[in-house]
Amino acid sequence: MLFTDNLSPEELAILSNIIAIELSKDRTASEISVIASFLSAVGDIMEVIAAQREYLEELEEKASECKNKENNKKEG
Repeated sequence: MLFTDNLSPEELAILSNIIAIELSKDRTASEISVIASFLSAVGDIMEVIAAQREYLEELEEKASECKNKENNKKEG
């Protein structure tokens, strides 16, 4: 369970703004750009991980369904 589980979409947007503003304080434009690029890369990699997990879970479910159908045919 994440802390975000209890936030509305609007509250999450506000939190994102606050974090961005705080991370940008007292930094040069170049530093902000590096931080933004880094966080963007982290987010992209997390998307790849999530997509692969979903795909593998889907494959596992399909394999399980096939086994169940085969077992039902043998029993019936």
